[in-house]
Amino acid sequence: MEKAMKVFYSLGLFVVVATVCAAQSTSPLVSLSASNIGMEELASKLTKASGIPVVADPGSSETFSGSLNKLPLESVLEYVAKASAIKWRKVYVAGDTAKKDTLDKARTQSALLDQLQSSGAILVYDPAAKTEITYTTSPVDPAKAGESAKALGLKPVYVVSSTARAVKPAAVVPSAATTKYADLSAKQERDFLGLSPEQRVQALESNMMREIQMNPTDRMVVARARAQAYRTLNKNNSATLQQWRAMRRDTMKQLRDSGQQSGSSRNRNNGSRGQSSTGRKK
Repeated sequence: MEKAMKVFYSLGLFVVVATVCAAQSTSPLVSLSASNIGMEELASKLTKASGIPVVADPGSSETFSGSLNKLPLESVLEYVAKASAIKWRKVYVAGDTAKKDTLDKARTQSALLDQLQSSGAILVYDPAAKTEITYTTSPVDPAKAGESAKALGLKPVYVVSSTARAVKPAAVVPSAATTKYADLSAKQERDFLGLSPEQRVQALESNMMREIQMNPTDRMVVARARAQAYRTLNKNNSATLQQWRAMRRDTMKQLRDSGQQSGSSRNRNNGSRGQSSTGRKK
């Protein structure tokens, strides 16, 4: 018999159940015809066809094309998962599943589960409230996976998300200070491009001399701060850092292919390359 994993959190009592179930014959029968549609459109179609809410991670970029006729909803989800490299979960939540905030809660629970699964079993004790929060997993018969949820009055929401990343990074709202720093960096780059070739050489030497003339203690503080920032990006598996590195590799490759940068000169460029190397060290 196929088994699913039952995942629960407790705060002194059983609060939320999220299950990853094998396709079950008890699911509503669904017909689907799609051509290169995104996950959010797919979720909308499945919701209308099944009468059960299906939501998608808005960050999913996968698409689906295919025709399925009168199959259980979970069988359709299994098929789509294999065809489009996505994953799905059946998340049980409290509240009216016709309301947006309840559906958002299901997305949040699924995203939190992604973060917790890499940690194994967890128990956190809150001495102020004298309660504990427990995370664990255990095998469960798919046919019985929702029984505990029904007893608690929780309702199912199917959540479809990408398998390309285990954790969807939270949206980052830059502070005024970080925005100012980014704007200054962008202005510096624009100003650099506006210089003549001779002036660009002078500008680079001026930056080098400024760093040479810095107070050694201040220079070390800046170097450590940059290294720590890169280590944090590495530790968090920053999507931005990965994209930046891919962009740098592509840019350097284009320079080499065009004959504007040799393999040896690549090691003698300015400090930005050195900073990225520092960031890759643990």
